Amino acid sequence: MKALSVQFTSIDPVKVIEPRRDIWSDPVTTHRAMAIAVKPGTLSREDGAEVVLECKALVERHGIHDVEFVIREAECFSGVGPKFPEPAEFANAAVELRIPVSSTLGTAISSTNAPDGAGTRGFYVASEDDPPKLYFLTCRHVVFPSSSTVEQNVEYEYPGKTGSLEPCIGVIQPPTGTLQCVKEGGLKKIKQLEDSVASYQREAAALERKRWQKKLKETTRWELEDHQKKLEAFKKELEALDAWSDESDRVIGHVVYSPPITTCGSAPSNHDSNGNEFILDVCVCELDPSKLGAGNFLGNVVDLGGDGREYTLVKLIGRHKLKRDMNYDDMRLLKLEGFTPIDEMVNPTTTDVADGNDYLRVGKRGGATGLTFGKANNLPSLRTYDLSSSNNTASTMTASTMKFRALEWGVFPPEPEPWGPQYREDLSAGGDSGATVFDVENRIVGMLTGGSGTRDYVDIAYVMPGESIVEEISRRWKKVNINVLRG
Repeated sequence: MKALSVQFTSIDPVKVIEPRRDIWSDPVTTHRAMAIAVKPGTLSREDGAEVVLECKALVERHGIHDVEFVIREAECFSGVGPKFPEPAEFANAAVELRIPVSSTLGTAISSTNAPDGAGTRGFYVASEDDPPKLYFLTCRHVVFPSSSTVEQNVEYEYPGKTGSLEPCIGVIQPPTGTLQCVKEGGLKKIKQLEDSVASYQREAAALERKRWQKKLKETTRWELEDHQKKLEAFKKELEALDAWSDESDRVIGHVVYSPPITTCGSAPSNHDSNGNEFILDVCVCELDPSKLGAGNFLGNVVDLGGDGREYTLVKLIGRHKLKRDMNYDDMRLLKLEGFTPIDEMVNPTTTDVADGNDYLRVGKRGGATGLTFGKANNLPSLRTYDLSSSNNTASTMTASTMKFRALEWGVFPPEPEPWGPQYREDLSAGGDSGATVFDVENRIVGMLTGGSGTRDYVDIAYVMPGESIVEEISRRWKKVNINVLRG
């Protein structure tokens, strides 16, 4: 493609699924393909056809005859949110009002360095000091956005010395705009519940004179009490948010280390034959110990939200048959332990009962889109990074660091379940960068870095492997691990 001057933004291994008239009875027909994403408006239909033919001929010369090639127009972009979102509808329970100010994973954050941008707080790591220090991770581009006129793509380390004139870069959770959205969403939910309570009260009063409607009376009374409990819960949680009104109270820590956005850790030779490496886009932040208490820190835990019903876990597992028994002790709090090995990402241990194919089912909670689920690809994507649009100068950056390609793991929105809504949910959006992606076996897959598609819809979300992140931080800075509850 270099010879044909194709400006591709990513190359993604995909499985093309033929449409079915009846999703219950028609067999699933799939084709293996390589999706080449090009910058919009840079490739004509005729030239695109030539690219497809050339690529097809190339792989056939290597004895591969069952892979198709498709061209799509798509940009790759980071998941940092330039604008704060509109208030979202809240699911079921008032716990959704508490999550944004809790210690669980996936809360929205911004920084004093880039207060107008929003990202997501990732998983926790601990140093191997005695006593250990507690840190959390996010993406570097959340704190040091590429559009900055000051920051450049160079290593950052906070001096940490008493009397240092360099101001620390604080991390704010949640950003002011996000907190406002949460409050507005809570007020909207309270209004809905108040209307429902009033309606059930009128219905209950009308039924008092109807002695033969005993069963309906009991149902109405139960619904009334249930909605009254929910109303009180939302009012209580909304009132508690007032304690976070002052932004200074929402500074939960500060940035201590961030390597430049670069590549790290070559992929195993059987996964990639061209020596490409995984992306490294990470920022290490020290957590303010005053924010922690005996009962408010559970480690790397994802709050599934809702009211603890099994429906959320059904969405996580989907139509999959697990090859190992899983024990979900808590229907709402999901404790993450260990990393998903790359070998298992290539050879998944979960099977889709609909088509018999194996793929890794994953989920994430992000600051923008909340809790969503998807399916991880079993081969990494190759993404183009172009840092030349930032304000880096030739004196501090070389040509090789201004534009490079890196491997990232692609995650696709899941196919609609037969028993659920027949549309694809958005997997991620701007503001989700840094979100911890986890699998059905409660392991950390990695951190979300961005996506491919349009600003209105993300076709593919990209993830950097968690294990390589920790290894690279330990090599470049200090040794860390995810055993954050020891001692």
